[in-house]
Amino acid sequence: MPEDIKARVIAILEPHFQNRGVLDRLAVTLAPEAVNVRAIERDSASKQLFSKVIDDYRTAQLINASACYEACRQWEQKIQDGIAEYWSALHLNTDLNVLSIDDFKFESLRIIGLLIEAVMQPFLRELLFQGRLGAGKKSAADTLSQLDLGVVIEELVP
Repeated sequence: MPEDIKARVIAILEPHFQNRGVLDRLAVTLAPEAVNVRAIERDSASKQLFSKVIDDYRTAQLINASACYEACRQWEQKIQDGIAEYWSALHLNTDLNVLSIDDFKFESLRIIGLLIEAVMQPFLRELLFQGRLGAGKKSAADTLSQLDLGVVIEELVP
């Protein structure tokens, strides 16, 4: 049974990996990613966006592999911190079903804001770095950290 799961994970993720050895070694731990990729592939707009993101990273890698990987390393801690903050807030969250409509609205918007601020921002800033690198533009992580989120999104959306 575990070998069947591993084989299915590999089948789903293989088109997106350049190094099959890494995929073979990490397949079991990548099962949640396989579920996410399968969901993305079922929606044409999501699939198109996912392909664009992969292309941006691969182009950045071709232009300057060390800068590409260094950016991934630099942003990883911020990304992990954001995810941890989100999960902490989610686990400490009150039952939304017992709240008044005003409290429900406040709590829902607080969670959405946390998701955007803590989780999405680091991902989007790293993606912008990779896109700029692939386009031959110089960027520094600290410069990207100073940009308004709207500016980051505006540059990412063609």
